[in-house]
Amino acid sequence: MRVNWCFVLIVSFLGTILKANAQDVIYKKNGEVIQVINLTAAGKSRSYNFPDDTEGIVRFISINAIDSILYANGTKTVFQPLLPESVIQEKEKGQFKRNSLGIDVAAITFYKNIKLSYKYLLGDGTLGIYTAFSKNLEPFNLHIYEYYDNEMYYSNLMRYLRWNGSAGIDAYIFDPGPFRISGGLHWITGKYTTQKYWDLDQEPWYNVTKDANNSMNGILLSSKFLWQPVDFFQFSTGLDIPLYSNPKFRSSFFVIEASLIF
Repeated sequence: MRVNWCFVLIVSFLGTILKANAQDVIYKKNGEVIQVINLTAAGKSRSYNFPDDTEGIVRFISINAIDSILYANGTKTVFQPLLPESVIQEKEKGQFKRNSLGIDVAAITFYKNIKLSYKYLLGDGTLGIYTAFSKNLEPFNLHIYEYYDNEMYYSNLMRYLRWNGSAGIDAYIFDPGPFRISGGLHWITGKYTTQKYWDLDQEPWYNVTKDANNSMNGILLSSKFLWQPVDFFQFSTGLDIPLYSNPKFRSSFFVIEASLIF
Protein backbone atom coordinates (compact mmCIF):
# COMPACT_ATOMS: atom_id res chain seq x y z
CA MET A 1 0.00 0.00 0.00
CA ARG A 2 2.86 2.38 0.82
CA VAL A 3 4.35 1.66 -2.58
CA ASN A 4 1.13 2.68 -4.31
CA TRP A 5 0.92 5.95 -2.37
CA CYS A 6 4.54 6.74 -3.19
CA PHE A 7 3.88 6.10 -6.86
CA VAL A 8 0.88 8.45 -6.81
CA LEU A 9 2.88 11.18 -5.11
CA ILE A 10 5.75 10.84 -7.59
CA VAL A 11 3.40 11.01 -10.59
CA SER A 12 1.63 14.06 -9.16
CA PHE A 13 4.93 15.76 -8.49
CA LEU A 14 6.21 15.09 -12.01
CA GLY A 15 2.92 16.29 -13.49
CA THR A 16 3.18 19.51 -11.51
CA ILE A 17 6.74 20.08 -12.75
CA LEU A 18 5.81 19.37 -16.37
CA LYS A 19 2.77 21.60 -16.08
CA ALA A 20 4.90 24.41 -14.69
CA ASN A 21 7.49 23.99 -17.41
CA ALA A 22 4.92 23.87 -20.27
CA GLN A 23 3.87 27.48 -19.83
CA ASP A 24 3.32 30.03 -22.61
CA VAL A 25 4.32 33.66 -22.09
CA ILE A 26 1.99 36.47 -23.22
CA TYR A 27 3.56 39.92 -23.73
CA LYS A 28 0.79 42.51 -23.54
CA LYS A 29 0.88 45.89 -25.28
CA ASN A 30 0.74 47.70 -21.94
CA GLY A 31 4.06 46.09 -20.97
CA GLU A 32 2.63 43.36 -18.71
CA VAL A 33 4.03 39.85 -19.03
CA ILE A 34 1.97 36.84 -17.93
CA GLN A 35 2.74 33.13 -17.89
CA VAL A 36 -0.22 30.94 -18.84
CA ILE A 37 -1.22 27.41 -19.63
CA ASN A 38 -3.91 25.88 -21.88
CA LEU A 39 -3.55 28.81 -24.31
CA THR A 40 -5.61 28.47 -27.48
CA ALA A 41 -3.78 29.13 -30.75
CA ALA A 42 -6.47 30.72 -32.95
CA GLY A 43 -9.27 33.29 -32.89
CA LYS A 44 -9.65 37.01 -32.26
CA SER A 45 -9.60 36.25 -28.54
CA ARG A 46 -7.56 33.57 -26.78
CA SER A 47 -8.56 31.53 -23.75
CA TYR A 48 -6.03 30.50 -21.11
CA ASN A 49 -5.48 29.62 -17.46
CA PHE A 50 -3.02 30.61 -14.82
CA PRO A 51 -1.09 27.65 -13.41
CA ASP A 52 -2.77 28.04 -10.01
CA ASP A 53 -6.34 28.41 -11.34
CA THR A 54 -8.91 26.03 -9.90
CA GLU A 55 -10.75 23.72 -12.26
CA GLY A 56 -13.55 25.38 -14.22
CA ILE A 57 -11.96 28.85 -14.48
CA VAL A 58 -11.38 30.05 -18.07
CA ARG A 59 -9.80 33.41 -18.83
CA PHE A 60 -9.89 35.33 -22.14
CA ILE A 61 -7.75 38.00 -23.76
CA SER A 62 -8.29 39.86 -27.07
CA ILE A 63 -5.48 39.71 -29.58
CA ASN A 64 -5.78 43.52 -29.82
CA ALA A 65 -4.21 43.62 -26.34
CA ILE A 66 -1.39 41.20 -27.21
CA ASP A 67 1.97 42.33 -28.53
CA SER A 68 3.43 38.82 -28.88
CA ILE A 69 3.30 35.28 -27.51
CA LEU A 70 6.29 33.08 -26.73
CA TYR A 71 5.06 29.50 -26.74
CA ALA A 72 6.46 26.74 -24.54
CA ASN A 73 7.92 24.99 -27.60
CA GLY A 74 10.09 28.02 -28.37
CA THR A 75 8.06 29.51 -31.25
CA LYS A 76 6.88 33.10 -31.17
CA THR A 77 3.93 34.98 -32.69
CA VAL A 78 3.99 38.77 -33.11
CA PHE A 79 0.63 40.49 -33.57
CA GLN A 80 0.12 43.44 -35.90
CA PRO A 81 -2.41 46.05 -34.78
CA LEU A 82 -5.84 45.57 -36.34
CA LEU A 83 -6.93 48.57 -38.41
CA PRO A 84 -10.52 49.75 -38.30
CA GLU A 85 -12.62 48.63 -41.26
CA SER A 86 -12.90 52.20 -42.59
CA VAL A 87 -9.11 52.61 -42.53
CA ILE A 88 -8.64 49.31 -44.39
CA GLN A 89 -11.20 50.30 -47.05
CA GLU A 90 -9.58 53.73 -47.46
CA LYS A 91 -6.16 52.13 -47.82
CA GLU A 92 -7.43 49.69 -50.46
CA LYS A 93 -9.23 52.49 -52.30
CA GLY A 94 -6.01 54.50 -52.53
CA GLN A 95 -4.04 51.61 -54.01
CA PHE A 96 -4.25 52.36 -57.73
CA LYS A 97 -1.86 53.65 -60.37
CA ARG A 98 -2.15 57.41 -60.76
CA ASN A 99 -0.14 58.15 -63.93
CA SER A 100 -0.93 57.48 -67.57
CA LEU A 101 0.90 58.33 -70.78
CA GLY A 102 -1.14 58.05 -73.98
CA ILE A 103 -1.16 58.55 -77.72
CA ASP A 104 -4.27 59.69 -79.59
CA VAL A 105 -5.01 57.23 -82.39
CA ALA A 106 -7.87 59.37 -83.76
CA ALA A 107 -5.58 62.42 -84.03
CA ILE A 108 -3.17 60.72 -86.41
CA THR A 109 -5.90 58.82 -88.30
CA PHE A 110 -8.40 61.62 -88.91
CA TYR A 111 -6.57 64.89 -88.31
CA LYS A 112 -2.93 64.15 -89.27
CA ASN A 113 -1.70 65.06 -85.79
CA ILE A 114 0.74 63.29 -83.50
CA LYS A 115 -0.80 63.88 -80.08
CA LEU A 116 0.65 62.73 -76.76
CA SER A 117 -1.13 63.12 -73.43
CA TYR A 118 -0.36 62.74 -69.73
CA LYS A 119 -2.87 62.27 -66.90
CA TYR A 120 -2.44 62.23 -63.13
CA LEU A 121 -5.17 61.15 -60.70
CA LEU A 122 -5.53 63.22 -57.54
CA GLY A 123 -6.57 62.03 -54.07
CA ASP A 124 -9.07 59.18 -54.25
CA GLY A 125 -9.06 59.20 -58.07
CA THR A 126 -12.25 61.19 -58.66
CA LEU A 127 -10.32 64.16 -60.08
CA GLY A 128 -7.41 64.20 -62.49
CA ILE A 129 -5.02 66.62 -64.19
CA TYR A 130 -4.81 66.35 -67.99
CA THR A 131 -2.13 67.75 -70.31
CA ALA A 132 -1.49 67.12 -74.01
CA PHE A 133 0.69 68.30 -76.88
CA SER A 134 -0.10 67.85 -80.57
CA LYS A 135 1.99 68.40 -83.73
CA ASN A 136 0.19 68.76 -87.07
CA LEU A 137 1.92 66.90 -89.91
CA GLU A 138 -0.19 68.48 -92.70
CA PRO A 139 -1.72 71.75 -91.40
CA PHE A 140 -4.28 73.65 -93.43
CA ASN A 141 -4.06 77.40 -93.89
CA LEU A 142 -6.99 79.44 -92.67
CA HIS A 143 -8.45 81.27 -95.69
CA ILE A 144 -9.72 84.78 -95.06
CA TYR A 145 -11.59 86.72 -97.74
CA GLU A 146 -12.02 90.48 -97.80
CA TYR A 147 -15.76 90.58 -98.47
CA TYR A 148 -16.90 87.49 -96.52
CA ASP A 149 -17.90 86.92 -92.93
CA ASN A 150 -14.80 85.41 -91.33
CA GLU A 151 -16.01 85.39 -87.75
CA MET A 152 -16.84 81.67 -87.55
CA TYR A 153 -15.16 78.60 -89.04
CA TYR A 154 -16.96 75.30 -89.12
CA SER A 155 -13.86 73.25 -89.86
CA ASN A 156 -11.98 71.31 -87.22
CA LEU A 157 -9.33 73.28 -85.35
CA MET A 158 -7.05 70.21 -85.21
CA ARG A 159 -6.55 70.47 -88.98
CA TYR A 160 -5.52 74.15 -88.85
CA LEU A 161 -3.29 74.45 -85.80
CA ARG A 162 0.34 73.72 -86.65
CA TRP A 163 0.81 72.71 -83.04
CA ASN A 164 -1.31 72.95 -79.94
CA GLY A 165 -1.09 72.29 -76.24
CA SER A 166 -3.90 71.73 -73.76
CA ALA A 167 -4.32 71.37 -70.00
CA GLY A 168 -7.27 70.95 -67.69
CA ILE A 169 -9.14 69.13 -64.95
CA ASP A 170 -11.27 65.99 -65.41
CA ALA A 171 -13.87 64.58 -63.02
CA TYR A 172 -14.46 60.81 -62.98
CA ILE A 173 -17.59 58.77 -62.38
CA PHE A 174 -16.94 55.45 -60.58
CA ASP A 175 -13.88 54.50 -58.55
CA PRO A 176 -10.64 53.51 -60.32
CA GLY A 177 -11.29 50.20 -62.03
CA PRO A 178 -12.05 48.54 -65.37
CA PHE A 179 -14.71 51.04 -66.53
CA ARG A 180 -15.00 54.79 -65.90
CA ILE A 181 -16.56 57.91 -67.41
CA SER A 182 -14.86 61.31 -67.29
CA GLY A 183 -15.75 64.86 -68.15
CA GLY A 184 -13.78 68.07 -67.86
CA LEU A 185 -12.74 71.47 -69.14
CA HIS A 186 -9.47 71.88 -71.05
CA TRP A 187 -7.77 75.12 -72.06
CA ILE A 188 -6.14 74.87 -75.49
CA THR A 189 -3.66 77.14 -77.27
CA GLY A 190 -1.73 76.88 -80.52
CA LYS A 191 -0.43 78.54 -83.67
CA TYR A 192 -1.98 78.67 -87.14
CA THR A 193 -1.30 80.25 -90.56
CA THR A 194 -3.73 82.61 -92.30
CA GLN A 195 -3.98 83.10 -96.04
CA LYS A 196 -5.69 86.42 -96.81
CA TYR A 197 -7.24 87.25 -100.19
CA TRP A 198 -7.60 90.88 -101.30
CA ASP A 199 -9.50 91.83 -104.45
CA LEU A 200 -7.78 93.98 -107.06
CA ASP A 201 -9.17 96.06 -109.92
CA GLN A 202 -6.74 94.59 -112.41
CA GLU A 203 -4.92 91.37 -113.08
CA PRO A 204 -4.19 89.11 -111.29
CA TRP A 205 -7.52 90.44 -109.77
CA TYR A 206 -6.59 89.42 -106.20
CA ASN A 207 -3.63 89.48 -103.89
CA VAL A 208 -2.67 86.79 -101.36
CA THR A 209 -0.66 87.27 -98.16
CA LYS A 210 0.33 84.70 -95.55
CA ASP A 211 0.81 85.19 -91.83
CA ALA A 212 2.19 82.29 -89.80
CA ASN A 213 2.30 84.10 -86.45
CA ASN A 214 -1.34 83.70 -85.40
CA SER A 215 -2.32 82.42 -81.95
CA MET A 216 -5.48 80.60 -80.98
CA ASN A 217 -6.89 80.13 -77.48
CA GLY A 218 -10.00 78.26 -76.45
CA ILE A 219 -11.91 76.13 -73.96
CA LEU A 220 -12.88 72.53 -74.73
CA LEU A 221 -15.52 70.38 -73.08
CA SER A 222 -13.99 66.90 -72.98
CA SER A 223 -15.96 63.72 -72.32
CA LYS A 224 -14.56 60.18 -72.40
CA PHE A 225 -15.41 56.56 -71.74
CA LEU A 226 -12.45 54.65 -70.27
CA TRP A 227 -11.76 50.92 -70.32
CA GLN A 228 -8.82 49.37 -68.46
CA PRO A 229 -8.60 45.66 -69.40
CA VAL A 230 -5.28 45.07 -67.62
CA ASP A 231 -3.34 46.73 -64.83
CA PHE A 232 -0.90 48.61 -67.09
CA PHE A 233 -3.04 49.60 -70.09
CA GLN A 234 -6.06 51.85 -70.63
CA PHE A 235 -8.20 52.61 -73.67
CA SER A 236 -10.42 55.70 -73.86
CA THR A 237 -12.70 57.19 -76.48
CA GLY A 238 -14.69 60.40 -76.47
CA LEU A 239 -15.36 63.82 -77.92
CA ASP A 240 -13.79 67.27 -77.48
CA ILE A 241 -16.29 70.08 -78.02
CA PRO A 242 -15.12 73.70 -78.46
CA LEU A 243 -17.09 75.90 -76.04
CA TYR A 244 -15.05 78.97 -76.90
CA SER A 245 -12.23 79.69 -79.32
CA ASN A 246 -10.66 82.68 -81.01
CA PRO A 247 -10.94 82.37 -83.97
CA LYS A 248 -14.31 80.65 -83.63
CA PHE A 249 -14.03 76.98 -84.55
CA ARG A 250 -17.19 75.03 -83.91
CA SER A 251 -16.53 71.48 -85.10
CA SER A 252 -16.00 68.85 -82.44
CA PHE A 253 -13.33 66.18 -82.84
CA PHE A 254 -12.93 62.57 -81.76
CA VAL A 255 -10.40 61.36 -79.20
CA ILE A 256 -9.27 57.72 -79.12
CA GLU A 257 -6.37 57.26 -76.71
CA ALA A 258 -4.26 54.21 -75.91
CA SER A 259 -2.41 54.75 -72.63
CA LEU A 260 0.19 53.06 -70.46
CA ILE A 261 -0.68 53.13 -66.74
CA PHE A 262 2.06 53.44 -64.11
